[in-house]
Order: sequence, then structure tokens, then C-alpha cells
Amino acid sequence: SKLTSLGQLEMTWRSRVHFHPLLVRVLHKSRLRYYGKPEKKLDMPYQAYFEVADGSGMMSMVLWNSLCPEWYNSMKVGTVLLLEQYAIKTSYPFKTQPTPGDSQMKRFATIEISLNVRDPPTKISIIPEETVKPEWGLPEVKYRFITRSELDDLPNNHSCDVIGLVTFVGRAERARKREHGEDFWLYRWAHAIDGTSDQPFILELFATSQPDVFEHIHPSIHL
Repeated sequence: SKLTSLGQLEMTWRSRVHFHPLLVRVLHKSRLRYYGKPEKKLDMPYQAYFEVADGSGMMSMVLWNSLCPEWYNSMKVGTVLLLEQYAIKTSYPFKTQPTPGDSQMKRFATIEISLNVRDPPTKISIIPEETVKPEWGLPEVKYRFITRSELDDLPNNHSCDVIGLVTFVGRAERARKREHGEDFWLYRWAHAIDGTSDQPFILELFATSQPDVFEHIHPSIHL
């Protein structure tokens, strides 16, 4: 079916009731939020914010209520989504806006995509990465941050990004680049925590292209 873009939505959303399908990539994912109150009898009062983008720019997307337990864990940073029968709402004005990985990417901040089980009932499809076509023009994810609680479930040699508070830094050590060679690698071990696990990230850091950073790593800094 005919697709629309985030840029076209921003220009035409006031004059439309139904919108063409959207093809977007998830660039940022918030924590799941519970907003239940005793006086409001909602079965699943959950909400999660995502930042999604296509070739025209980036926009907020909100996952509501019973769609959260169904879809939240499947929507990861980098996931490509086909969205049908969604709603467009005026953005909540006081929400913190994540910074795009690409500073040149346009930010559509006045409206947001609302996904719910009714009014209208949203249809969500996850597009496998191997079937994503370059001509769709979807942006790549610059950073793929994971938490310490997620680390143990990742496969060996998985490439990712981490951030944490340094709690320990070992002394600098040397290892020969080649047996009997004269060149050495300079490295040190460090521990960092991010509050999601009792266990730290254990980092082996080499002084390669950033020797100044390597020298100034110490406990209490963010890395």
C-alpha cells in the first residue's frame, strides 16, 4: 500500500483522519512507565516512549496500555516497524527530547504517533532486518547502548555501546603485539556500573587512538 513519511505527516495531519502506513526505524527506547491510580480502573495502565525515524526526520512514538506487554520487549533500538491505523496527537510539551545520533536529522517535535488497541486499533508489524531495503532510506543507528542487566543475554562477540560510572581502575599493563617483537599494547582493566545490576561492566581498555583519555580514567567519572 502507499506509504507516508514523518515529514508529510507533520504537514498534513490536521486535515486528515486516516493516515497511510509508516515505515520507521526505532532510534531510542524509554523505560516502561506505570501510570495507574486507584480511582482509575485501567487493566494495564502502561506507557512507553520511543523515538522513530525515516528519511525525512525523527518523531516521538507512544505505546499505550495493553500494547506495552505485547510489544515493548520486541521493539528494540534498530528495529524497523510498519505502522498502520495509528493516531497522531499533539506532543506533550514538557517531555525531555533525546538527542538524535545524527546532528543533521530533522526533529518533528510538535506531534507524536500514538499506538493503542482502539481509537483506532493499531496494526504493528516488525520488518526483519535482512529484508530491509536501502531504497527505503531509513537511517542507521549510530549507537546501540545496552544495560548491564542485558549483557549476560547477549551472544559472544556482540557489538554494542555501554555507559557507566567507573568504580575501579587497574594499573596500566603491557602485552607484546607479536611474540619476540619489540612493540607493545598498553592496556588496563576498569569496572563501571549503571544501576541495573549488582555486577559491573568489566572493561579491558587499550591506549590506542585516545592515549590522553586512557591516562585520565579514574573512579567516579562516567565512561
